[in-house]
Parts: sequence; C-alpha cells; structure tokens
Amino acid sequence: TAAWRSSDFVQHEGSERLLAVLAAAAMASPNRASSFDEPNIAKLRDMRTLVHAFTGVITKTASASVGPTCSNKDVSGDSGSRIPGASGHSNETGAVRGHIAAQVVQTWAPGIFAFARSLAGIYALPAGSIDASSSILLRSPGITELEHILGRKVEEIAEEYPVGVDGKSVRAARNILWELRIASLGAVRACMTCSNFWQSPETCGWVRSLAEMLPVLQPHFATLLLKEVFLPVFGQPLTGFRELPMQVHGPACEAVVPALVAGIRQLLRKCWRSHTDAKHEELDLAYSTSVVAFSRATGQILAGLCGNGMPWAGQLSHPERRLFLRTVAPRTAPPPSAAATPAPAGKKRKNRSKNSFAALADDADETMEVSTGGVDTTQPEPEPRSPVGASAYVIRSREMREAVRLALAELLLLPEKETVIFALLGLHVWSTQLWNSISRGEDPAAVAAGVKPDHLPEAGELLHAASDALRVLPSGVLRPATSLAAKPPEVGATESSCNAAPANPSGDALLVAPCSTLVTLVEQTWSSFVSATVLHGKKSPSPLVVECIPVVLASLWILSRLFKIQCRKLNIKPGLEHAYLCPALAETATVFRGLPNTTEHDVTTLLEHFLAEEHTTDAQRSAVRVL
Repeated sequence: TAAWRSSDFVQHEGSERLLAVLAAAAMASPNRASSFDEPNIAKLRDMRTLVHAFTGVITKTASASVGPTCSNKDVSGDSGSRIPGASGHSNETGAVRGHIAAQVVQTWAPGIFAFARSLAGIYALPAGSIDASSSILLRSPGITELEHILGRKVEEIAEEYPVGVDGKSVRAARNILWELRIASLGAVRACMTCSNFWQSPETCGWVRSLAEMLPVLQPHFATLLLKEVFLPVFGQPLTGFRELPMQVHGPACEAVVPALVAGIRQLLRKCWRSHTDAKHEELDLAYSTSVVAFSRATGQILAGLCGNGMPWAGQLSHPERRLFLRTVAPRTAPPPSAAATPAPAGKKRKNRSKNSFAALADDADETMEVSTGGVDTTQPEPEPRSPVGASAYVIRSREMREAVRLALAELLLLPEKETVIFALLGLHVWSTQLWNSISRGEDPAAVAAGVKPDHLPEAGELLHAASDALRVLPSGVLRPATSLAAKPPEVGATESSCNAAPANPSGDALLVAPCSTLVTLVEQTWSSFVSATVLHGKKSPSPLVVECIPVVLASLWILSRLFKIQCRKLNIKPGLEHAYLCPALAETATVFRGLPNTTEHDVTTLLEHFLAEEHTTDAQRSAVRVL
C-alpha cells in the first residue's frame, strides 16, 4: 500500500504523463530494452505487479471471508446482507479479513480508478500532445493485444521504424501497455465487488467517469470494459446489486446508466460508419472483429438493463380481472327459492331472451363478466414479481428507460444477427416490464395520478398512467420491429443509401456504413438470418421474423388489455368500433396497415383475435406470424 500511494502514476493522474513513460520505454536502446534494468520498463512492470497483487488479494479475501464450508446458519455481514458462513472461529476470521479488505479497498480505490482512466485515455489524446515517438507506439496494437482480439496466435507484423528506433523496444512497450490496461480493469472490478467500496460518496462519480470515456475508446477495449465492469453490476439483474448497499442502488443507477447508454450509442455510431485505413490484413480483420464483439456486448447489457435474465421477465400482468372481478357461484343445484317452476303438462316453456339489449331482458346486470377461458374467476391472477437490480430503477425512470429504448431500437439497424436478437429480446422485456410497472402503480405517471405506496391502482388511476406511458409503444417499439421484419438492413449499404434510425431529440441518428472487411465478416450469417427457410418445398418465416414475433405479441397484448379496461370502465363491449378510445391501439393498426401486402381485413382479423381471447393462443401467434 505504501508503494502504491507513493507511485508517480497515482499521485499525478493524467494520460500524458503515462504516455511519456511508455514512449520513453519504446525508444530505449536495444541493449537496455532486453534488460530489466531499463528504468521505464521496470517502473511499468512494478505498477503491473502492484495492480495484480491488489486484485488477487481482494478477490481471495472476499471468497475466504465467506468460507469454504458453510454451516446450516447464515451470518449477517457488515453490509446488512445475509451471507453463508461457517460458525465459531471461522466466522470471526472471515469478519477480520473482510474488515482488512474494506480498509485496503478504501485506500487503493481512488488511485485504481485514476490509473484506469489514464490508461483508457491514452488513445484519445489530442494530436497536438502526441509527439513522434508516441505516434510510433500507438499506431499499431501489440501482439498480445492482437491475439486477444482475434482469439488465436498471430505472426509478427512487419513494420518499418525510423532510424535509431528498435522494434523490440516498441513491441515490449506495447505489450506492457496492454497488460496494464487489462490489469486496471480487473482491479476496478475487484473494488466494485467489495460492499464497503460503495459507502464512499465519490464512488458513483468514479464509475460514471469510466462510462463517460466509452466514446473515445477502441471497440475491443470498450468491450472489455463493458464485460468486466458494467455488465456484472448493471447488466445482470439477479446478481448485479448483491454487493451494493440498498441506499446506493438508486444513486448508482442515476449516476451511471445515462452516461453508460450515451457512451455506447456514440461509440456504435463511430464504429459502424467509419472506414479503417489499416495497412495490414490482420489489423483490418481485428478492427472488424472488435466492432462485432462490441455490438453484441452492447445488446447484452442493454437487454440486462431492461430486466433480461430474470425468470419472470416475460410474464405479463393481467389487471383487468383484479379490477373487474365478478365472483361466480359454483355450478351446483340451485337453491329452493330459485328453482324453476315446472311447465304445465302439454305446454312448451318459452325460452328466455338472450338479447342483453332487449327491454325485457332477463337477469339484467350492469357488471360485465370477463371471459376467462376456463380459469378460476374467484381469485385474480397474482401480479408478476417486481424487477430487481438496475432494471428496477431503469423501468421506473422515464428518462433512463427512454434512453435504453432508443439504444435498443438503433441496434435493430445493425446487420448483425446476435446483436439484433439481443435488441429484440430487450424490447420485449422492456415493454413487458413497463406494463407491469404501471399495473403495480410504480410508474411515475401512476404516482402523479395519486396511487398510494404499497397499493395497487384503481381503474381510473391505471388508465391515466397507461395512456401517458404507453404512448411510445406503436412508434417506438412496434414500428422498429415490424420495419425490421419487412425490410431488413442491407449488409453492403453505403452511407448515402444506408438505413438510418429515426432522429432522437438530440437530432442525431445512427448511419450504418461498414467497411468492406466488416461486411465480409457479417454478410453470410446475416443473409441466412433474414432469408425464409424452405423445408420439403414449403416456405417458412425467416429466423428474423420468428424473433420479431414476441415483441409484437407483447405490444398487442398490452394495448388490447388497456383497451378492454377502458371499455369495462365505460360499461361497453370491447370492439374495434370503439378503438378511438385507445389512441395507441389505433396507431398500432396504422403501423400494421403500412406493412407490404397487408390489407384492412388482415389487420382487423389480427386485432379481433386479441380482443376475443384472454390468454395467448396459437391462433394469435399464427396471425402475427402471417402478418
């Protein structure tokens, strides 16, 4: 710890100082570069050793404080969470280790994050601050870095150096730079796994500062940053917030998620519409590979921010039965007072009127029965579980969930199979969790409507909140998904004819103009993904269409249930003639009418399926697939 605190890189944060040391190491004479006595290389190796030592100690101490053997009891840790542990002396030893680890993390954390920012910002320095020696160092990745990107062994790339510059020194400096960058992210991850780390008021700012650096990072390092730092905490709902104290959950999301999503979107724009000028085939392939990997990691973390990964993420709330429940008596023999009078002999009994609108209709009742399809109507369906982790705060915040939705919709413009699958999955979960949040009265619009805490909203309160929050579904979720199925993006599009996302409030849009190597990398997989399959001479929908179906189904179910609640509230029968009551449903029909080869009859048939049934049926799935 003393050596760490006295290090120049910790005391003086800045990418310029670190780059100067690296450049001096790269320009070292051949004799000194092969020796451990070269001062700059030795200084960098010492930093690498310190960072590795910190990561190893904190990681092992955290696992040792839990204990390899667990008793039948749980002990409460300092953070207030219940953790399994052994009894007796083992528990005391684990507590002591945890206390020491907390002190070490609090001492090292400021320097760890400063060092990580300095390493991340090296490639983003302005051109005026990079001299000739630094330019030689940064113009190409090291062999170990290249092997990490490509996932295989790579031959030494022939490179010309100025007179007096030794290639061995340059390669050694590049390799130590990459090792330091990897080690710094491991140390950041070790800090974030310690619950005491989050007690500092500066913690959220440190994490946000790394998210803010995403737009200037190389795609392969940005992928590593997402997977090592942000995905384990913010992209995994079930386990991400396990180490965070409860009082930090909200502030951490508010501080980090907006910067994270904004940084992801900016870097994606730069990656997919830029052209590399690499002079070697391996470098060009490495760049394209890193762009694909970053796009996939982006889809994964955005879907996780919506709640993907929770077993109940796709369960849709059904508040209609709770709001308009009508208890039905068991179908047993009628009581004596209600027994039917037998008809006189030789006379036929007149059937009672089945017309509910007749003036003399029998058993008139103002309350409408809800068709349940054989489901027990004596109890309403239980509400799906609330989201956990970062998704709980993202869905309840209008600004954060809208930023995530925009980012997911932009991913649908990328001609990359895995990325699009993650994006569609995220939009499906996003729509479902938004509706569930409204049904529980947790949406800000529901709170503004007067829903009391810990109370489910009444029909009027739910309608007020849903009409406001679900306005975005037709244009923000359904239209991107249906447009993707009707006209998938072309792999070889140029910037003048490429697909572009609808401009967001800031006015910018994603333009997809990949370089030739990137086109070659994704073309075959994408073509098979968007092409219809043929089996025994019969055409079937493409895998892309199959992936789009859950998004459309969820949106239709949400809007049809909202429409039914509106009709029940007004005591009218749900029907398309009253669709004007639900503008979002009417806009959905307009979106469907805009699809190619779609008639008014197709749209009407589809919507009638959802108004007639209470639960998902094969007929509904088939109707959506055909459309």
